[in-house]
Amino acid sequence: MVAENAFLGKVYNLLDEYNAAINHVNVYHKQEWIFNDPEEIALEVTFLVKLQELSSKLKKFSYPQSYAGNRNNLIKISEEICIYKEAQIGYMRNNNYNGNIDSHNKFTDAVDSLFDYYNYMNDAYNSKY
Repeated sequence: MVAENAFLGKVYNLLDEYNAAINHVNVYHKQEWIFNDPEEIALEVTFLVKLQELSSKLKKFSYPQSYAGNRNNLIKISEEICIYKEAQIGYMRNNNYNGNIDSHNKFTDAVDSLFDYYNYMNDAYNSKY
């Protein structure tokens, strides 16, 4: 129980870091920013690096064996987040608006999935204890 609670706490704190990174990039994008602008692409590349750091950090968390499957699912989602953001950047660089939008939507869905999965884990923990 203690190890499960500690793991959930680490994931919660990591999700706070995701929120901070997302808010940061949203603040620094210009009003009505242009998807293929080199400055905006550079901002997205910096954001991707942060997302990769967060994914790596998650992989290093200690976890109770009872949460091995949950941890693996969280890692899978965090890796998908990075894949979609990287694809979006590629489309931005290649001036492909539709690909940019599609990858951005997949990225957003993956971020939502990460938070939803944490909520699922937390609800299951709270109903168990």
